[in-house]
Amino acid sequence: GAKHRFERVPSLVAAWDIMDADGNGRLDMGEWGAALRDAGFHGNTVKLFKDIDLDGEGTIGLNEFDMEAYRFWEEREEGRRAAREQKAKEVEKMMAFRASMDVSTRGEIKREIKNGEQFKEFLVQCFGGKFNFDRPKSLAYAWKIFDKSGDGSVTLAEFAEALRTTGFQGSTTKIFREFDSRKRNVIKIRDFDEAAADVFEEEQAVQEARRAAEDAAFKRKQDAQQTMDGSQRVENAEDFKAFLIKFYGGKFGFHPVLSMVHAWRTFDKSGDGKLSISEFAEALRKTGFQGSMTTIFKELDSDKSGVLDLAEWDAAAAEEFHRQEAEKAAQLDKDLAAQDKRVAAFLHKEKDPDPLREWAEVKAALVNRFGPRFHFRPDETLAWAWREVFNPRGKPNIQLADFGIGLREGGIQAETRSVFSQLDHSTAGFITLADMDEAAAEFQAAFVEQEAQAAGQKQREVDKMMAFRKSMDVSTRGEIKRSVDTLPAFKQFLIKQFGAKVYFDPLKSLKVAWSSMDTSGDGKLTLREFSQGLQAAGLQGSVPKFFKMLDRQGKGVIGVDDLLALVEPGGVGDIPEGDEQEMQEATPSSLNAAAVVLSEQAVVCDGECDTQDATPE
Repeated sequence: GAKHRFERVPSLVAAWDIMDADGNGRLDMGEWGAALRDAGFHGNTVKLFKDIDLDGEGTIGLNEFDMEAYRFWEEREEGRRAAREQKAKEVEKMMAFRASMDVSTRGEIKREIKNGEQFKEFLVQCFGGKFNFDRPKSLAYAWKIFDKSGDGSVTLAEFAEALRTTGFQGSTTKIFREFDSRKRNVIKIRDFDEAAADVFEEEQAVQEARRAAEDAAFKRKQDAQQTMDGSQRVENAEDFKAFLIKFYGGKFGFHPVLSMVHAWRTFDKSGDGKLSISEFAEALRKTGFQGSMTTIFKELDSDKSGVLDLAEWDAAAAEEFHRQEAEKAAQLDKDLAAQDKRVAAFLHKEKDPDPLREWAEVKAALVNRFGPRFHFRPDETLAWAWREVFNPRGKPNIQLADFGIGLREGGIQAETRSVFSQLDHSTAGFITLADMDEAAAEFQAAFVEQEAQAAGQKQREVDKMMAFRKSMDVSTRGEIKRSVDTLPAFKQFLIKQFGAKVYFDPLKSLKVAWSSMDTSGDGKLTLREFSQGLQAAGLQGSVPKFFKMLDRQGKGVIGVDDLLALVEPGGVGDIPEGDEQEMQEATPSSLNAAAVVLSEQAVVCDGECDTQDATPE
């Protein structure tokens, strides 16, 4: 777990990868015991194995070991498979390009390259092998070959010379001119490729930083040498300490104490806290020191013991060194304690001191765990747990492994085998929901039947709609070709034509129809708007006739309430076909209203309609 910061799931997956040495996804008793012994485990490996081996097959899988870790492992493997597929696609793309460019067995591209994009693909194939054919990196590498002078620009001569060794066949000048968009007779890397320029500049920055670090180290060494060779020659212990601070203190801002601590750690390779004259001389030679090592050593060795300790090296550095070591020890103790705690939690997480042994106890725990959403009704709760936890695949029965995984998913600690055997009355090796609870099985059967009825009702509604559309002779474009002659048929026409989005609810369907026809949004429909809306819906029938029936006040316009009256109990939509003539005769009208109706009808029909139907009595 240390490399995963002791995160539970990644640590378990890493442990499983180590234990499953052959990679077959299963562990037998031998692999399990050997892996735990290698990890330093001293407990009962056999008992632990049997506790995890729920199905008793003699092997365990990661899903039995830990379900969360198994899901994490599956996601990781899916990611690896996707990466492999992506790599395969890239290789396939590269091979397709090489085939399209007619690549010879020696890697020479025979087909002529005609534009800049083909040229870049050509360069990727030539130079991209070491970069897994990464396009920006390959092109950045190609630019380095072009720009041999390193001045950041490439002339046509340099460009042509670099291409001679690649097997390039095409117009070098044409390709160069395509990149030289500013007509300067030189190209820069950003003229060549923006992404490659970003990669190239990033590499240049890294190289500059590395060179700067190397120059700084070399300068420190030179300064130290000058200190020894110049006027400030190392002649005593104080000069020696100043030399060490200057040589080793760069990373600490030349802090005296921290620099001396770092120098001590460098000199004391054995880590025993002491320096002999040989260790002292060997470390000092690597710094370029050319003074009298023996003289400096004897001056530092104040107790004349022949070895140096840290206090003799530097008193302040000794205090800082011990402080750092104390911090390291405290952090190590903290990390080890946390590791021990996690290991203990892992080894004992499945060991409940008092696991449930009776099915009645497990049943009560399941109801308590999943019951709040069902008001703790046992039959409904257990039926849901059967569908969602124990048997999500909808099998007619489940086995011991399914039962154990379901208990784990539900957070129920129980003696899985014992409880399962209590339910497996026939000793067939599997159980059904009826074995768990008869009432839950009855509820599940009713639930399935209710779902089937709902599905059947929905199908019947669809069949009814299709039958209606067929009876109305609906064309492939949704236009109703059969004439609508009666008010009930007109109502059904509106419901079927506009009701699909509202599940053919009559009232909602008519509201949708109204919104479709009332394009001006003024809450009123004239005969013109009414006719245009119905004709667009595919109605074939006497539009003025229906308009007159809905215009009960004879104003020459209708409102949404007039249209919704078609579905009101006892409204105009319920009038039998034989009584429609009487309703028309009872409709109040006036000469003015008749004139309005007739004038608008003339506009809509343009002289082709039979106006007698719309003439008021």
